[in-house]
Amino acid sequence: MDTEQVKAVPTHPLVYRKYEKGLLRKDGQPGFNTPSGKVEITSSMLAEYGYDPLPVYTEPVEGPLGSPELLKEFPLVFNSGARLQSAFRSQHLNIPGLLKMQPEPNVLINPQDAEARGIANGARVYVKSPRGRVPFRAKVTDWVVPGSVEVNMGGGGPLQPKPWREANANYLTDMDNRDPISGFPVLKALLCEVQKAPTGE
Repeated sequence: MDTEQVKAVPTHPLVYRKYEKGLLRKDGQPGFNTPSGKVEITSSMLAEYGYDPLPVYTEPVEGPLGSPELLKEFPLVFNSGARLQSAFRSQHLNIPGLLKMQPEPNVLINPQDAEARGIANGARVYVKSPRGRVPFRAKVTDWVVPGSVEVNMGGGGPLQPKPWREANANYLTDMDNRDPISGFPVLKALLCEVQKAPTGE
């Protein structure tokens, strides 16, 4: 291709302090794109709809304090959603070069919790929740605090290799447990248990 035929993508110069120049608001007035035009520490929009305008901590419905009976069977706090270096959510888990970085999905578990369950680093395990059971490889690490686990997400796609196809973290979450304002499902702060897979699995 002739280099003269290649057109540069148009770019715009960086503009700083847009709030002073009226570049953030539809009305062109200086300020921020909020009802007050100011940085809102309280949300006037939430207040307008009858919600608390400040962030308020709400104890998870399914958690050590919210579900003490469930905690007896599922004593670990489940978290998911941490990003992998080799994938973007469920994308790229079918690319051989990237799969070399992490061929199988992991559940990160603290050494104390792993030892209490007889789980060695690299062992095949099942993560169980009240909704299902999903296979993972144990990654024993102090990157997670005792009493919690971090489950790799992104598995379950039809083009992924078998270990990733079988490891859909969504089977462990609760689609009915949602944020009351946004409707977003709770993908963290649920309860689970991790068990060694039977020999030969």
